[in-house]
Amino acid sequence: MGIVNKVIARLEEFLSRRWFNPFATLWLNFRCMPASRAIKLPVWVYGRPTFINLSGSIRFERPVRPGLVRFNSSHPAAPSFQGLQSEFAILGEIVFHGYGQIDTGVKLFVGRGARLDLGRGFKICDMVNIGCHKLIEVGEMSWIVHRCQVMDTNYHFVADFNKGVIPSVKKPVRIGRNCWICNSSSIMGGAVIPDFTIVGSNSLVSRDMSAIKPYTLIAGVPAKPIITGLRKVEDLDFTMRLYRHYAEGEKPFPIPDDIDESVFLNERTSSRFD
Repeated sequence: MGIVNKVIARLEEFLSRRWFNPFATLWLNFRCMPASRAIKLPVWVYGRPTFINLSGSIRFERPVRPGLVRFNSSHPAAPSFQGLQSEFAILGEIVFHGYGQIDTGVKLFVGRGARLDLGRGFKICDMVNIGCHKLIEVGEMSWIVHRCQVMDTNYHFVADFNKGVIPSVKKPVRIGRNCWICNSSSIMGGAVIPDFTIVGSNSLVSRDMSAIKPYTLIAGVPAKPIITGLRKVEDLDFTMRLYRHYAEGEKPFPIPDDIDESVFLNERTSSRFD
């Protein structure tokens, strides 16, 4: 009975997945890329997302292969919303530097003349709102997880009578590599988040944080440094080792003195995609 139950559970997971959409995949690739690139189908589309406007372009800064980037995908056990479809409006330019994924319920807008620059191994999880009107840069292996918003504009001009000016509503957003933007956080115009930074849940970042120390957790409204010396474990094999350890009890897992740097860079996973 145990084996039958496991087989049925795997079948349920398989059937609940967001299915590959060949028509949407063809449309997006040939609409946004030259035919010489589009024919390789580097972007795969799942489910039935809404294409509001695809008059912009998609560019890859590396050799492409089929399915290098995946739009509107879902994953069992992740906090994805299987029934929610993403919305894409690409009027400007999206630049991909390698593989990555955009999950369900994402609203992505790239305005005319704007550029969304996504590093290798990026992940935009479900129900994330991306509003790019000038420039948003996301470094390699950085994750923006569920219910976050990243916007380089506040959309409305506000007169500053103290300075006697009405400043621009648009300021670039720069997120470094190997960052982890935790759920329900807001990253707004003018934000600079350095490499290996963790942004705690429900935080607001709207200024240059590049002066903080490496491996820092920032959190709050507005976000400020909380603690340093933290690094997100990236390697999937090491992550499974940790799950096995804590399945046996709650004794803390000691960090080995000779721990491999790749544990925090996920180079083995990267090599399987690149």
